[in-house]
Amino acid sequence: MARSARVKPASQVPDSVLASALIDAVHAIQKPVTVAVLAKNLVGPFKRSAVALEPILAGLVAEGRLILLPAASAKKKPAYSTRSIEELARLTVIEVLSGPAAPFSFAKLKSQAIKALAEYAPGINLPRVLEELINDRRVFVHPKCTAAGKIQVKPGDLSYGTTPPRPEAYLAPTLKNLKKQIKTLAVALGPFGVEQGALQRALLGMLQRELGTATTPPLDTTPGSVLPVHGDLSTLAQLIYDRMAELNPAVRTGAMVRLDRLRTLCWDLAETKAEFDNAVRWLAATHRVALHRHDDPHGLTVEERAALVPDDHDGLYNAASWRI
Repeated sequence: MARSARVKPASQVPDSVLASALIDAVHAIQKPVTVAVLAKNLVGPFKRSAVALEPILAGLVAEGRLILLPAASAKKKPAYSTRSIEELARLTVIEVLSGPAAPFSFAKLKSQAIKALAEYAPGINLPRVLEELINDRRVFVHPKCTAAGKIQVKPGDLSYGTTPPRPEAYLAPTLKNLKKQIKTLAVALGPFGVEQGALQRALLGMLQRELGTATTPPLDTTPGSVLPVHGDLSTLAQLIYDRMAELNPAVRTGAMVRLDRLRTLCWDLAETKAEFDNAVRWLAATHRVALHRHDDPHGLTVEERAALVPDDHDGLYNAASWRI
């Protein structure tokens, strides 16, 4: 019986089509990639050996459509990227600082970034990269705040993140002193009928008027209303704010969360819906979140409307998102 001849696959794409696909693949990977890795991941009509890919990749480098990064050591292989070493370094720093443990000190950032950059940019000037990212407002400096409220800006006191410092961390000492003063006043004025809850509500109202935020959805100031058992409204609000990311991690990039589902998730934080509503309105008043009105609340049942967060202008809100 005669042996059948080996037939070359007729469905193999032309080199020009493969070249465009290679550029897209390299760009999507974001990190430098060797020819061996590219060859391994190509399938179907795009499949080529590493040897067959090398002249195509060389042509793309010559045309300036890809960048060839030399091997960092004798044990490494050259790699290809659509990004320069400097841009790759910036992306690496941003990736490190986007982790849940950030912000990081420079020492910790350096240890993680240099390790990630070792394969293709071992000699990168990290301080210069960091300075460029800070100037572009893609990275933010976080100065240290002492327990006494003093801001420290020496190099060893700084940390870095991809978002601005949270004001709460720097206002905490001021808040602590205010709470002490409220308690002292409550003891002094209690015999005269002035309760601690009244002092708290008065202070919040004064702050809103002083800072020009009194037109935002107001807090519950009806007689007998009290602030949350967690100590103060900002603490409860921060806990609810964090739970938003637990409910939908995409909230970090602007996604919305439904307030009724958020309320269910926060059953252990706010004892009553009034507390939950107050905390959500406080987050809106302090520009931490954006509230989203329900388009047709009149089409809801009484129970469904009761699950929404109201304001003082007959508005009903069914969703919220972080202000990015």
